[in-house]
Amino acid sequence: MSGGAVVVSNTVRIVGCGRWSMTDDQAGPAVARLLARRNLPGVHLAAVESPLDGIIVDAGDIDGALFVVDAAVADRHHPPGSTAVLDYRHDARRLPLLDGGSTHTLGLADALRLADELGALPPCVRIYVIFGQDFTRGLEPSPPVRAAIDELAERIAHDARQILHETSQLAR
Repeated sequence: MSGGAVVVSNTVRIVGCGRWSMTDDQAGPAVARLLARRNLPGVHLAAVESPLDGIIVDAGDIDGALFVVDAAVADRHHPPGSTAVLDYRHDARRLPLLDGGSTHTLGLADALRLADELGALPPCVRIYVIFGQDFTRGLEPSPPVRAAIDELAERIAHDARQILHETSQLAR
């Protein structure tokens, strides 16, 4: 398990953050929708517009792992369609990349910090980021983000199965 976190539950909560009415911002909910089709045992999914809705309200009920999927604005280090995975507890210095250009009332980094201060985060928190280029109104993500959605859904499914497998081994 990456990050060295010991997970003691057999539950993974995946929260896709973003707005369906905005092109690349819908990456998080689109990943959650793809994962919902897989019916992964032990995985609970939510697609929300506000990170607070999926993190603080529900994460307190999950003592295992929380995966959050969101879009961020591409830059010279992160081109459109690229992805990154952050471990909240070990990559705090990289959280500012989530704050720029947020379409949420409260950005993802701020929501995670608040949840952490309230003691509402599980031991394992990973942030999966898809970098986008178009955050205007629209029903389709840009081509690079559309391709990244499929790839990231596959990676998250793998990571969730791995955590669930490891926790089932620990329970024995």
